[in-house]
Amino acid sequence: MGRPIDKNRVLNSQGLIVLIVYISLALSVALPFQCIPNPNGTTSMASNPGVICWESELHTQMAALAAANRTDADVEALQGCLAEVEAAQEDAQRYSDAITALSLAVASATGNRIFPMLVHWHARVQTDLQELLLVVRQPSRAHFQGIAFLVGLIIARDSDAITDLLGHFHGMRLAAQNQDQGATGAADIHWLIVLV
Repeated sequence: MGRPIDKNRVLNSQGLIVLIVYISLALSVALPFQCIPNPNGTTSMASNPGVICWESELHTQMAALAAANRTDADVEALQGCLAEVEAAQEDAQRYSDAITALSLAVASATGNRIFPMLVHWHARVQTDLQELLLVVRQPSRAHFQGIAFLVGLIIARDSDAITDLLGHFHGMRLAAQNQDQGATGAADIHWLIVLV
């Protein structure tokens, strides 16, 4: 009557259909995280130009509030987490987990219940994007030193220095981004990846 049905071809066809649907969904989910350059040098989300990428001061406020409200128990927790970050330099997954634990310790030191919830949400996003984040957030001595300096300011209760430090960091990152755009002369798409 006809050719016999080859099970491998049927499975390959079904797999191809699933792959096409998966790629379409993945692109739709990732679209809100795409950032495009603006004429004024900032970048905004492609799907909502009113949201400026890299401009959130939420983590600045969290660190400053942690400095103002931290307790002796918070200092012990921060120092323990910092020691784990330093010890995890050779293992990207362990390093990522240690950074998340440190972020949670900073959030808890604020005394505000919202910040730990945001860190838990961020950790959930990290879990979903784990493979990407392990590539873009490699352990480095410079990253650890920056984090150690920030934790030192929290322990010293120096909220003003934290605000200045993180404001300067955002200014440097924005300047580097603008320099990259000027060098290429093209409207490169930047991905909004939240890094603590």
